[in-house]
Amino acid sequence: MSNSSNTYVNISWSVLSQLSVNIIQLITTMVLARIFAPELFGLVAMSATLITFLSFFSDMGLSLALIAKDELNNVQKSNVFWLSGALGLMLFIISFYLAPAVADFYNSPLVKDIVRVQAISFIFIGANLQPIALLKRNQNFAEVAKIDMVSAFLANAAGLALAFSGLGVWSIVVIPVLTHALRFPVYLKTQWGKLQRPQDIKNSLDILKFGGALGAASILLYFARNLDDVLIGRFLGASPLAFYSKAYFLVGAFTVLLNSAISPVAISAMSKLRREGGSKDETLLLEKLRLMAFFVFPIATGVAAIAPDVILVVLGPQWLSSIFPLRVLALSGIGFTLMAAVGWSLVAHNKVRDYFKWTALTTLILCLGFWHFSQQHINAVSMFYSFAYGLILPLPCFTWAMKKCGYKTVDKLVSLIPILFSALFMGGFVYYCQYYVVTGLPLIVRLGINIPLGVFLYAVLAIKLVRPLPIPPLQRWLDRLSRRKDFED
Repeated sequence: MSNSSNTYVNISWSVLSQLSVNIIQLITTMVLARIFAPELFGLVAMSATLITFLSFFSDMGLSLALIAKDELNNVQKSNVFWLSGALGLMLFIISFYLAPAVADFYNSPLVKDIVRVQAISFIFIGANLQPIALLKRNQNFAEVAKIDMVSAFLANAAGLALAFSGLGVWSIVVIPVLTHALRFPVYLKTQWGKLQRPQDIKNSLDILKFGGALGAASILLYFARNLDDVLIGRFLGASPLAFYSKAYFLVGAFTVLLNSAISPVAISAMSKLRREGGSKDETLLLEKLRLMAFFVFPIATGVAAIAPDVILVVLGPQWLSSIFPLRVLALSGIGFTLMAAVGWSLVAHNKVRDYFKWTALTTLILCLGFWHFSQQHINAVSMFYSFAYGLILPLPCFTWAMKKCGYKTVDKLVSLIPILFSALFMGGFVYYCQYYVVTGLPLIVRLGINIPLGVFLYAVLAIKLVRPLPIPPLQRWLDRLSRRKDFED
């Protein structure tokens, strides 16, 4: 199988996994949002600010180092396993003792116990890191996908069962803990018999240095993308935080989903091709950039167009305050595509210092804005985030990263224009239908008209304007139809 075909198969498995997990989480959210008040989700979001931040220390870039490093021996692999496991245990202990301070910060005593229960995840996250990274390094994304899908289904099913049993907020809290715990024995089995005791630590210092730089950048990215939650919870309270965080979750359901699916595959494949020489790594970057844009752009504009109906269907009428943040944040997905490509390129080229500089700059700009606007309203925070991360920062950051990696910039941006035009035209048309054609119709009828109409319109425009299509099987099918038509004529 060629590099391109193998990469496409791996991305397909990653997308399937991420999509399935997000659908499972979305269904769970739809059910729980109708059972519990927004305040309960706000409490979980408050505790998640600490848990999410500390989770970066359980990785510290080690997973990407294992994926991208040229050569690895069994001693290095084993050392990373023990190190990540020890970090996970240490982070659990730190979380346990920091929990009262988090509760005091938010003036909510229940947050202390929520943090302590959620912190159990660190033990399993640390233990799972090395097996997952090695499976991805070996291009075994199918096995990772299957494990993740099954564990997510079982954990969310257990959470729903606990919710209907009357356990309240704890049914929300235990879902991520169970997800990581269910993965642990399966992932451990893939490395059982290969692990060695910790030894020759100096032999692993290059991995630790590479991973440490990426880990530091990841911590900065955490601040850039999560300080808004912290400040909204601090200044505006649990309910506004719940409305904002749910809107952000719905946006992340497609942007983070695709980036999480494509990123490890792209970095692994680009690193390999770069070591082999030539310009194939740049060609691969263009392919994956177009692939991500092909899906993110239309979903972003489509969600923005029908944001009220999305909120009503997914969360219910008590979450109407999430409509404006969802609409504005969804549009930031267009710029997010370019920002994701910046990360792929710099990591694949081992330019960790430049990667750190990039994250430091974006962190500074976003944090200053969040500090100012979080004291006003969640709508102001949403507008700033979308304006900065979706419009102002992407183009200069992308241009700078391409120059650092020796890539051309213009051809990549030009290749995105037909995709962007198709998505914007489709989004504008659906928005017009939403407010001037189907308004007044029942909710399900509106969605039943707008979604198929948007998909059909985008598909027609993409087939006409986007060449070649970033989905190889679909392009080959269209080529066969074209040849058949020419032959018949």
